[in-house]
Amino acid sequence: MQILIDNGYNDVSEIQGGIESWTNAGYPVVTSISYSTENLTKVLTPFSLIPDDTKGTPIPMGSTIYHWANKVTEVVGPDGRRFLIALDLEAATFTTSTGDVRPVTWIYLIPPDTTRVPGNDSEDFYLGDRLILSVVTKSEDYSD
Repeated sequence: MQILIDNGYNDVSEIQGGIESWTNAGYPVVTSISYSTENLTKVLTPFSLIPDDTKGTPIPMGSTIYHWANKVTEVVGPDGRRFLIALDLEAATFTTSTGDVRPVTWIYLIPPDTTRVPGNDSEDFYLGDRLILSVVTKSEDYSD
């Protein structure tokens, strides 16, 4: 498993060694699963594309994550329907090795051997030739 941290500026860093080293490095891992209230999901663990993962918030393979300018994160499934929407300020947080605090909505647990293809305001992640995740940073605010 790879753990990627996105700082919102198309700069993704990887934590080597999987979730155990992430935990042992002092980054808090919240073991509760996410829950929904009034169409908002409070995200307590990183988004995960790892089958049968118990340490992350599972999202479908082929999803698109939108990070909106007003600190809203939206996950759209591969079928084009909204999977969840969350407020970044309500999400659990972690502290990076440089002391930066990030919401877990900006962390992605992805399978090993995943390839990252950065774009201008987006990035795609491939497992072999299969697109498993797209992440888009929006300059405008989310509105429903």
